[in-house]
Amino acid sequence: MFKPTLAIVCSLVSATVYAEPWTGSADLGWLSNSGNSENTAINAQLELKKETEKWAHAVKLAGSGATNENDEGEDETSAEKYSISLKSDRKLGERSYLYAIADYEEDRFSGYEFQGSTGFGYGYKVIAEETMTLMFEVGPGYSHSLLSPENRSGGSGHIEEFTYRLGEAFTWNFSETSELSQYITYQGGSDLNTLKFGGFVLSKLSNALSLKVGIDITQRGGDAQDAAEDADPDLDDTDTTTYANLSYSF
Repeated sequence: MFKPTLAIVCSLVSATVYAEPWTGSADLGWLSNSGNSENTAINAQLELKKETEKWAHAVKLAGSGATNENDEGEDETSAEKYSISLKSDRKLGERSYLYAIADYEEDRFSGYEFQGSTGFGYGYKVIAEETMTLMFEVGPGYSHSLLSPENRSGGSGHIEEFTYRLGEAFTWNFSETSELSQYITYQGGSDLNTLKFGGFVLSKLSNALSLKVGIDITQRGGDAQDAAEDADPDLDDTDTTTYANLSYSF
């Protein structure tokens, strides 16, 4: 189910690549990790959006990394993470829509070689004002993750299961130059469940350049996560990232 849903989202996004202009932002900045990785790192992010009368598409690419000097004086990687998210919404009215989403992440220090999920469902905008939006989403999904070798208590380490997804997102343009954005997503399964929440405050420095300061928190649970923690007592179920980025809008 992961590959078919990913293909559907990709086709929906690419279907309008040349029909309408994309808008977006490119971020570059500093972040601080705590949890399975304790360090500071450089991070970069690219976010693209397109909206038509019936559709809304979003693509997000992100990466971060850092190296530290070990006791022998050699540089070694202390943070390395890559992620991609694709989402398409089919508008049903002013407030309701259907969505399809696919996420993929590789975080070398999370205890997983990769984590991927796909899903589709229904979304509704409880608040849909010019300066404020609040939306909720619910629907079924499917997840596929692979534990790192040192975190496998037995078997191949693959975790595949049908899940359910709950989502919430809030944005508030509380002044002409400032914005607050906040989100929560929950991917529920018996073997592995993942809760992500966070937000940021964006302040415009010019028409195109902004300062973005925020936090992202990921918490994992479930039978597979518990077994991984038994296999590796140093594995943490919560990762926290705080960041400060310069963001260029186009």
